[in-house]
Amino acid sequence: MTDGQNNSLNMANVTVALLNKNATIFTTNAKMNALLAAIVSTIGSINQTAGTQATDTTGATTTKQNLHQIAIDKAEHVTAGLEAYAADINDTTLAAQVHFTHSDFSRGTLNEIVTRMNFVYNTAHALPAATMTLYNVSATDISDLNTAITNYNNAAPTKKVMQATTTAATDALPPLFTTLSSQLVKMDKWVKTYKSAQPAFFAAYTNARKIVDLGKTTQAEELVLMPHHFEAIFGKKFLEGDTFTVRNHSPKEIILALTDTPNVMATTNLLNVPPMTELQAEVSKNFGGVFGHWLLVHNPDDIDDAKVTIILAHGKSHSSAAPVGNVSA
Repeated sequence: MTDGQNNSLNMANVTVALLNKNATIFTTNAKMNALLAAIVSTIGSINQTAGTQATDTTGATTTKQNLHQIAIDKAEHVTAGLEAYAADINDTTLAAQVHFTHSDFSRGTLNEIVTRMNFVYNTAHALPAATMTLYNVSATDISDLNTAITNYNNAAPTKKVMQATTTAATDALPPLFTTLSSQLVKMDKWVKTYKSAQPAFFAAYTNARKIVDLGKTTQAEELVLMPHHFEAIFGKKFLEGDTFTVRNHSPKEIILALTDTPNVMATTNLLNVPPMTELQAEVSKNFGGVFGHWLLVHNPDDIDDAKVTIILAHGKSHSSAAPVGNVSA
């Protein structure tokens, strides 16, 4: 997502959290509750689409390269057996046909490489198995070559398919944000009807609806932590002086810490985030001055899940959230 989309989504999450907190005010308003459910659904669709958009396609390239190397190894082994067979029976025509080098199997277009490998397979497969065994090429070797060619050929378009999927997700996000904006505007009108009877609620809602420019972000994380669970995020993605904007949407406090051991919950230099609070925390000033490459987020409660939004900004954040400095050691 773009920074603007991240900022809008974070505003929507804060707005939903505030509405949920004050749900008793409009509990009998069926239309308002239905609209809130629709907003939550749209946010869910945005999160799901954003997850697809962020899919790492580098793994597809690695897989293709690995499968190509496997096919090369098997093709070279079978080729060596065919060349030995051709030399043994003095078949110069066959010897010329199966004289493939490493470059023949590693360079060229996909179709050229697969065609050469298939020729090796078809030639070896047509010979009696007992004949090829004399040259250290078993029936299994020949079968494995066929499988390796198929796997390599099938893996070739995977990256393009994944890229097409992420592109489609990127294209799908703007309409979803348009829907979300329209829904929130409708909610604005509903909440305004409570301005006279519930002025504090109206003021809090109006404040929540402000889109805050959080600056250039590398990532925003939405976490739901079960009781006594923690999660390590933003591994090796922040530096000294970067800023976390933390929004605790839960009725209980959460605990943050910086660490270099992401599988172990920290016990010192902890930052306590009160319930239903938004704050800024600077690396590593607000964590006892101790730097770590991961941010740990812990739900210490015995019963309730904790929902939290954390946005990482390089350098100072433009968020209006209050900075904090109270760290318990």
